[in-house]
Amino acid sequence: LRVMINTAGGYFFAIVFPPLVGIDPSLGIVGLTAVTGTVGWVEFVLIRRAMSKRIGALRLERPFILRVWGAAVSSGAAAFALQMTLNGLHPRLHALIVLPLFALGYLLLTRAFDIPEARKLVVRLTSVLSKR
Repeated sequence: LRVMINTAGGYFFAIVFPPLVGIDPSLGIVGLTAVTGTVGWVEFVLIRRAMSKRIGALRLERPFILRVWGAAVSSGAAAFALQMTLNGLHPRLHALIVLPLFALGYLLLTRAFDIPEARKLVVRLTSVLSKR
Protein backbone atom coordinates (compact mmCIF):
# COMPACT_ATOMS: atom_id res chain seq x y z
CA LEU A 1 0.00 0.00 0.00
CA ARG A 2 2.82 2.41 0.91
CA VAL A 3 4.57 1.79 -2.39
CA MET A 4 1.35 2.34 -4.35
CA ILE A 5 0.58 5.60 -2.54
CA ASN A 6 4.16 6.80 -2.98
CA THR A 7 4.12 5.93 -6.67
CA ALA A 8 0.75 7.50 -7.42
CA GLY A 9 1.31 10.58 -5.26
CA GLY A 10 4.86 11.00 -6.48
CA TYR A 11 3.80 10.78 -10.11
CA PHE A 12 0.99 13.26 -9.59
CA PHE A 13 3.02 15.85 -7.66
CA ALA A 14 6.22 15.44 -9.67
CA ILE A 15 4.79 15.15 -13.21
CA VAL A 16 1.15 16.22 -13.34
CA PHE A 17 0.88 18.97 -10.70
CA PRO A 18 3.59 21.46 -11.84
CA PRO A 19 2.03 22.10 -15.29
CA LEU A 20 -1.44 22.28 -13.70
CA VAL A 21 -0.44 25.18 -11.47
CA GLY A 22 1.98 26.75 -13.95
CA ILE A 23 5.28 26.20 -12.18
CA ASP A 24 8.60 25.00 -13.58
CA PRO A 25 8.45 21.20 -14.10
CA SER A 26 11.85 20.83 -12.43
CA LEU A 27 10.17 21.84 -9.16
CA GLY A 28 8.18 18.61 -9.29
CA ILE A 29 10.93 17.03 -7.20
CA VAL A 30 9.67 19.11 -4.28
CA GLY A 31 6.27 17.43 -4.61
CA LEU A 32 7.88 14.02 -4.83
CA THR A 33 9.87 14.71 -1.67
CA ALA A 34 6.80 16.01 0.16
CA VAL A 35 4.72 12.96 -0.77
CA THR A 36 7.46 10.54 0.25
CA GLY A 37 7.98 12.28 3.60
CA THR A 38 4.26 12.44 4.32
CA VAL A 39 3.71 8.79 3.46
CA GLY A 40 6.68 7.85 5.65
CA TRP A 41 5.17 9.67 8.63
CA VAL A 42 1.75 8.11 8.03
CA GLU A 43 3.37 4.68 7.90
CA PHE A 44 5.27 5.43 11.13
CA VAL A 45 2.05 6.44 12.92
CA LEU A 46 0.18 3.35 11.70
CA ILE A 47 2.99 0.96 12.64
CA ARG A 48 3.38 2.63 16.03
CA ARG A 49 -0.37 2.30 16.69
CA ALA A 50 -0.36 -1.39 15.69
CA MET A 51 2.67 -2.12 17.88
CA SER A 52 1.08 -0.30 20.82
CA LYS A 53 -1.94 -2.57 20.57
CA ARG A 54 0.26 -5.69 20.59
CA ILE A 55 2.98 -4.86 23.11
CA GLY A 56 1.71 -1.83 24.99
CA ALA A 57 2.27 1.88 24.74
CA LEU A 58 5.37 3.06 22.94
CA ARG A 59 6.46 6.38 24.31
CA LEU A 60 9.27 8.56 23.06
CA GLU A 61 10.18 11.19 25.60
CA ARG A 62 10.36 14.78 24.42
CA PRO A 63 14.05 15.27 25.40
CA PHE A 64 14.99 12.19 23.35
CA ILE A 65 13.09 13.46 20.31
CA LEU A 66 14.65 16.92 20.64
CA ARG A 67 18.18 15.47 20.86
CA VAL A 68 17.69 13.22 17.81
CA TRP A 69 16.05 15.97 15.76
CA GLY A 70 18.70 18.46 16.89
CA ALA A 71 21.43 16.11 15.71
CA ALA A 72 19.66 15.57 12.38
CA VAL A 73 19.04 19.26 11.71
CA SER A 74 22.58 20.25 12.75
CA SER A 75 24.18 17.53 10.64
CA GLY A 76 21.92 18.37 7.73
CA ALA A 77 22.81 22.06 7.98
CA ALA A 78 26.53 21.28 7.99
CA ALA A 79 26.18 18.94 5.01
CA PHE A 80 24.06 21.49 3.17
CA ALA A 81 26.62 24.24 3.81
CA LEU A 82 29.37 22.00 2.46
CA GLN A 83 27.40 21.00 -0.61
CA MET A 84 26.80 24.66 -1.45
CA THR A 85 30.58 25.08 -1.82
CA LEU A 86 31.10 22.08 -4.13
CA ASN A 87 30.20 23.63 -7.46
CA GLY A 88 31.13 21.81 -10.64
CA LEU A 89 31.77 18.39 -9.14
CA HIS A 90 30.29 15.27 -10.67
CA PRO A 91 27.09 14.39 -8.74
CA ARG A 92 28.50 11.05 -7.55
CA LEU A 93 31.65 12.66 -6.21
CA HIS A 94 29.51 15.36 -4.67
CA ALA A 95 27.45 12.68 -2.90
CA LEU A 96 30.58 10.78 -1.80
CA ILE A 97 31.72 13.92 0.02
CA VAL A 98 28.46 15.28 1.43
CA LEU A 99 26.64 12.13 2.58
CA PRO A 100 29.47 10.77 4.77
CA LEU A 101 29.77 14.21 6.39
CA PHE A 102 26.08 14.08 7.30
CA ALA A 103 26.35 10.50 8.59
CA LEU A 104 29.47 11.17 10.65
CA GLY A 105 28.04 14.40 12.04
CA TYR A 106 24.80 12.66 12.99
CA LEU A 107 26.65 9.77 14.65
CA LEU A 108 28.96 12.07 16.61
CA LEU A 109 26.14 14.35 17.74
CA THR A 110 23.84 11.52 18.78
CA ARG A 111 26.76 9.99 20.68
CA ALA A 112 27.47 13.35 22.33
CA PHE A 113 23.76 13.61 23.22
CA ASP A 114 24.03 10.14 24.81
CA ILE A 115 21.57 8.35 22.52
CA PRO A 116 21.87 4.65 23.51
CA GLU A 117 21.88 3.31 19.94
CA ALA A 118 24.69 5.68 18.96
CA ARG A 119 26.70 4.60 22.00
CA LYS A 120 26.25 0.93 21.02
CA LEU A 121 27.24 1.64 17.41
CA VAL A 122 30.38 3.50 18.46
CA VAL A 123 31.37 0.63 20.78
CA ARG A 124 30.75 -1.89 18.00
CA LEU A 125 32.69 0.12 15.40
CA THR A 126 35.55 0.65 17.84
CA SER A 127 35.76 -3.07 18.59
CA VAL A 128 35.67 -4.04 14.90
CA LEU A 129 38.29 -1.46 13.93
CA SER A 130 40.57 -2.33 16.87
CA LYS A 131 40.70 -5.99 15.75
CA ARG A 132 42.34 -4.97 12.47
